[in-house]
Amino acid sequence: MHLSQPALSRSIQALEDELGMQLCERQARGVTLTAGGKMVLERARRVTAEARALDRDVHLLKNHELGEIRFGFGPHPAAMLMADVLGTLSNAYPGLTVHAEVNNWTSLLEGLHAENLDFFIVDRRAVLASPGLATRLMATHQGGWFARPEHPLFRQENITLSDLRRSRLASVPLPVHMHQAMRRMLKYKPSELLKFHVECNSVFVLKQLAEQSDTLIYGLQLTMQQELQQGSLRQLHIEDSKGFSMQFMLIHLDHRSLSTTAQQAISILLEHDKQLQ
Repeated sequence: MHLSQPALSRSIQALEDELGMQLCERQARGVTLTAGGKMVLERARRVTAEARALDRDVHLLKNHELGEIRFGFGPHPAAMLMADVLGTLSNAYPGLTVHAEVNNWTSLLEGLHAENLDFFIVDRRAVLASPGLATRLMATHQGGWFARPEHPLFRQENITLSDLRRSRLASVPLPVHMHQAMRRMLKYKPSELLKFHVECNSVFVLKQLAEQSDTLIYGLQLTMQQELQQGSLRQLHIEDSKGFSMQFMLIHLDHRSLSTTAQQAISILLEHDKQLQ
């Protein structure tokens, strides 16, 4: 803000006088916001975000360029959509600068609130209710557990969830609430511990792990399509399970207008997702 402490204090005092309400509680141990102060701060953040979005869009219009876009993917949507979306964007808009990252829900949400990301896509089960978010459900895709053909489970006549619980499992890192959802999916008892022997943010690396060891991995059929066709991986058909699926969710800030570029990227992403159904 480039303001000295006395100047900042005077500015806050002037704002309090203008609004006719106290914004800060001044105590010996520091300053805390009042309820009115919190409301004003939240509104100010929205106004600032809108001003930045306006400045960006005006710049793009004046210079007849597309500028840049920043978005993120959770590990599973990245494995299924990221390469195709980046390819389409690069071909359609060669002047566009794209910053794409693969990360977990927590890090992506922090990046969104810091306005380092325009939007991101994750497994909908990763999403916790959070104020100020606009969400959009995407298509549902079939998933399951996969292993190399030599895995001992394929020598059994039937495979059950109990067999999975006794096996070496690998996964992308899961937030606590998704870890609990996986426990329910595999019907763990309260006394049983769900422990992944390997956790990795890269689905590509997990696929290689499954090809090279007796480790089971969870993923989408579309993501495993090449390995299934080549025969390096097989899907486990589990007798006492109704099947597994995954649905992605697109998320952006509710109070921040998406740039034209971000809207175009989202349209491309949704179209790719729809085509893969």
